[in-house]
Amino acid sequence: RGFCADNQTLTNYIWGYLGNEPPDFYPPYLNFDNLSPEPDAMAVDVNSDIFININDDASGIDISSIIIKINNETIYNGAQPDLYTNVSVSGTVHNFLIKYTPSQPLPTDSEIIVSVDVRDLASPPNTMATATYSFMTGTDSDVEEHYPVIITQNRLNQNYPNPFNAGTTIEYELIKSGRIKLQIYNIAGQVIKSLAQGERPKGVHKIHWDGNDDTGNPASSGMYFCKFLTDSFIQFRKIIKLE
Repeated sequence: RGFCADNQTLTNYIWGYLGNEPPDFYPPYLNFDNLSPEPDAMAVDVNSDIFININDDASGIDISSIIIKINNETIYNGAQPDLYTNVSVSGTVHNFLIKYTPSQPLPTDSEIIVSVDVRDLASPPNTMATATYSFMTGTDSDVEEHYPVIITQNRLNQNYPNPFNAGTTIEYELIKSGRIKLQIYNIAGQVIKSLAQGERPKGVHKIHWDGNDDTGNPASSGMYFCKFLTDSFIQFRKIIKLE
């Protein structure tokens, strides 16, 4: 799930072939993607880190303008980065990855609202672009009790956390029982890890990937693709592993 924002418009859409390509706003053309936890995610662990990726195709991102709030509390201000020791920012002028590690657990069974304000480097500066999204903390049992899962189509959900280091959870949904194959590919198109294969019942399934390949060795940091295949369906998701 990602966002595309210009100086007046914020559009929420599904990335890749699940949805249309974003409109060519210019200037600026700012994307907020690889969000973890995902927008509208349920049963998020209260100890989860929060990841936000900001990128653009135009003049670059003004890193000093980035302001991030959680439930209206500022957790990062790019004008005073040294004051926010729980936030790390890495990347280049066109692509920044932001990681927030809460000093204490997030509120339990609560809606967590994340907002991001940012400007690009166009001259003169453009109006601040804002992305706002939310997710719910809790447990799987809480969600199943209050929000029964109704599966309407086969689907590979975005792994969480993403990016990840020690391990990540991959979730897929089956509208009916059938044969599936779940594999991890590197950017060269080679299968490095087979996570699941064979007959599976309908429902929601979760698989943990520890970041190792099929030989048991740790996969190097970088971009990977998770492929979910059934007899009549195929979908990919981008996964990023960090050192």
